[in-house]
Amino acid sequence: MNTHALRSSPRTLPQLHHAHRAFSTSGVCAQEKLRIGYVPGQSVCHVPEAPPRAATQPCMPAHPTSSQHFATPLHFAQDRFGLSAHATLTPFPRGTGSMIEAFHRDNIDVGVGLTESWVAGMARDHARSHLPRKREWQRFHIASSYVESPLRWALTTGANRSDINGLAELQHGKAGVSRTGSGSHIMSMVLADQQKWFDPSGAPPFQVCVCGPFPELRQAVNSGRADFFMWEHYTTKKYWENGELKWIGEVPTPWNGWHIAVRGSQADPRVEEVLYPALREGLQLFKNDREAAISFITANMDYARADAEAWYDEVTYAPSLGKINGDGINAAIKSLRTAGFIQSGEVALQDLTSANA
Repeated sequence: MNTHALRSSPRTLPQLHHAHRAFSTSGVCAQEKLRIGYVPGQSVCHVPEAPPRAATQPCMPAHPTSSQHFATPLHFAQDRFGLSAHATLTPFPRGTGSMIEAFHRDNIDVGVGLTESWVAGMARDHARSHLPRKREWQRFHIASSYVESPLRWALTTGANRSDINGLAELQHGKAGVSRTGSGSHIMSMVLADQQKWFDPSGAPPFQVCVCGPFPELRQAVNSGRADFFMWEHYTTKKYWENGELKWIGEVPTPWNGWHIAVRGSQADPRVEEVLYPALREGLQLFKNDREAAISFITANMDYARADAEAWYDEVTYAPSLGKINGDGINAAIKSLRTAGFIQSGEVALQDLTSANA
């Protein structure tokens, strides 16, 4: 990973040839800023995660110094359409599971994360809520779809692992994951289910090795600590090409990739008043100006132009905010139940998505 100084700043971002306008809201200025968490990707620099037990999260830079390409419309909203006046963006390099912890500690109001991780985390919370002596924590609910297309999870091993050349060699090996319950963990179990690796005796299909974020996962498969890991296709691609890693295969999610979750069991009016108007503008700009989006990604994130173009042409964002993808969430529930993350009958769609659940 390149840890040198940033190649650009907000002043040097590509000039977008549009009549941009910042939205205005009535009475929002008097409210606390909306605290939005998101999953960063591979970047031109390292941005540390906010302290997990902080009472409030620090304001991070407005430009996407460590953003994943999926966050481009969110950063358009932040930089171009006035979201920065009413919200702060905080990256969570350890993924959606880390944002779930932040929800529990009341450190964020909104999270933009992986569908499968929200479902698994909320299912655990829902099951614990019925315990006689339950732990108290802040709840959250899924409020909107964000990315409608599936997420492409690539299977990767170390470049020097001549003993691993296909899926068959992964069974009974060591699966590297960023954290327990993370997307990389969940998808490794989805892979095992698809390959019919679960033994009727209950023996695990492979050993799970918690390694940490993306850089640590890359180190783990090259050192032999792990045999493989799963991560987003385009974020991993450059490391196959530079000889650090080796591609094994790919598993697309059987559901849409990303949803937006909101703190608490009640709707937060700031989401409708602050986030959605600006994000709609960001999504519209992304959709209507291909060159602006691709230039933004290549100037501020660690992606080659050809990869940014290929990803842009295949990604689909939600046509409207404030609506969930029920089919996608139900597909995630079904797969997670089969993979053992959710017990049979433990949770249903309305338990995850209703602001009054």
